[in-house]
Amino acid sequence: MPTIVNTAVNLMVNFTNTLASRMPDIVSAAATLIVNFVNGIAKNLGQIINAAVNLIVKFLEGIANRIPDIVNAAMDLVDAMVRGVVQAQGRLMYLQLTKEFEV
Repeated sequence: MPTIVNTAVNLMVNFTNTLASRMPDIVSAAATLIVNFVNGIAKNLGQIINAAVNLIVKFLEGIANRIPDIVNAAMDLVDAMVRGVVQAQGRLMYLQLTKEFEV
């Protein structure tokens, strides 16, 4: 078991040392990656904007196409709320009366 632990420790130390010695290359590669990413966005900005506009238009078209369903759902919601208040009317009046006569 000590041999496994020593080997694992040596492996981690070697990995860390190699990583540290290659840090300038890693930083340079990361900077290149970021620059290329930003350049790619800049080169394709027109397409990105068009895609975003198309996405918004399709989303709004989808909502517009569903307006009858949205209106029906809103009417069902209002209807359910009114029915609930009407059904609870007796209980609400009872609660109000009992509050008024509390000492």
